[in-house]
Amino acid sequence: MIITINLVNKNQKGSVHLFLLVIIVLIGISGLFYYSWQKGLLRTTKYDNPPQSKSETENWKVFKNESLGFEIKYPSDYFLSDISSSENPQVKISNLSSFEEDEFALLVTLEPLSQVNFTPSSNSKIIDILNNVGFNDLQEKWGNNLSGSFLGDPPWSYYYVAFPSMDATNKSILVTVKIHRTDQLDVSERGTEKELITTAKLILSTFQFISKKVSGEYIDENVSFNYPSDWEQTSYDVLGSRSIVEIQDKQNFYTLTFTTQANYNNGTGKPYESLQEFAGIDYLKPFDVDGQEAIQPLPRAGSENISAVYFFSKDKKSIYILELEANITDEDNVQQSWKQFDQILSTFRFLN
Repeated sequence: MIITINLVNKNQKGSVHLFLLVIIVLIGISGLFYYSWQKGLLRTTKYDNPPQSKSETENWKVFKNESLGFEIKYPSDYFLSDISSSENPQVKISNLSSFEEDEFALLVTLEPLSQVNFTPSSNSKIIDILNNVGFNDLQEKWGNNLSGSFLGDPPWSYYYVAFPSMDATNKSILVTVKIHRTDQLDVSERGTEKELITTAKLILSTFQFISKKVSGEYIDENVSFNYPSDWEQTSYDVLGSRSIVEIQDKQNFYTLTFTTQANYNNGTGKPYESLQEFAGIDYLKPFDVDGQEAIQPLPRAGSENISAVYFFSKDKKSIYILELEANITDEDNVQQSWKQFDQILSTFRFLN
């Protein structure tokens, strides 16, 4: 009995010693954590905040261009110029309201790739420079169809990124980014180039294609045709037996008119027998528009900026005139206006 009691007492003493040791260790660890927290050696991490890359563009302005079919974001204190309805469509984004080339300026220009010359670079040095401005990040999103190039023209440098459209209704978009001495990255004592490059990378990261707006449409009981979505009908006049519809783009580069008039020759008191007789030009060769005979008297020398087609109605009681006048004179833009007219004419339909 006595031996048993002595053994129990020894075990109890050992347990007390172990308990006290654990308490001392816990107090020491707690003190160490408290000391580290007070000295700022420990920092807590908040997981409820979004990544910085997302929040940086969260409050930016959003620009949507439905005629070219793209969307892009830019800083709220930046400026945007949209001339996409002109004969040479462009959208410009800059930190300067003048959109001028300045040492501390960023100028981003977007335009349809089909209307500019662009050849992607395979030079390893140029690719390294492009990667410094985020080209490799864009490739992860857009794949190998993304194209890029770089041009150094001291003190200015340009880099190009061509976003490929996989949708047949969209044109690929070429983005030209112009920054002072991009190849040096940080040559300015003010260090502005790094800030501009970071902003440019973020702007490009927000680019995406969107569905194009359906083209505008003119339709009456006899005919219909389409025109660019950002053009608007500005007038409709009736003068005796003649009606004239006028449609213009927002920049007043183009004026499209559609005239309907009675087929009547005041000189003979009879209907015109042919479109050549109506035009007063007998050598014009007829062609087909939606199954109907047509002639094109314009453009011609002295009126290169005007395109026009004449056709009879199906019952030959009326004569239709579709005409596009471009407020431009240089050869390249004149030829562009011819293409614009051909596109409109290709949509012309007779309804009865």
